[in-house]
Amino acid sequence: MLKALLFSVIPEDKLLKFFKAAELLLLEHKTGKNSFELLRYILLEFCAMRTDSVVIFPINQAILFVRTHFRDSPSLSDTAELVGLSPVYLGSLFKKTTGQSYTEYLTACKLSCAEMLLQNGMDVAGACFSSGFGSLSGFLYSFKKYIGMSPAEYKKSEN
Repeated sequence: MLKALLFSVIPEDKLLKFFKAAELLLLEHKTGKNSFELLRYILLEFCAMRTDSVVIFPINQAILFVRTHFRDSPSLSDTAELVGLSPVYLGSLFKKTTGQSYTEYLTACKLSCAEMLLQNGMDVAGACFSSGFGSLSGFLYSFKKYIGMSPAEYKKSEN
């Protein structure tokens, strides 16, 4: 069975009511008053609230994780553990969903960042390490392979 995360979108006005009620609950607790009725109100309101729910399946969670943590070079095993799947299964889901292997997808995220950095005037070495590559030679190889030109050529073509 696939695990999925369920996120609820809570309207801002409801959220503010919950924050105010929580502040009152904390105040009543600190002063030793009986806070049962206030806690009951919060729980009833929360349970009765209708929200727009969004289900995030493990592959979507993994993709989001890679997109936001690519600079840290998360391994397939670490990402799989995070989303509760085996590395082999997550690798196959990545290929099926994105059309790329996990490593290719991770590299593409890094290269996209490097392109943006180069476009904004950063030097090649700075773009390499700021986008999460561990070595300049690996960056140069990947950039040329996927973009079709060296980072220096790319930078010149963008000016």
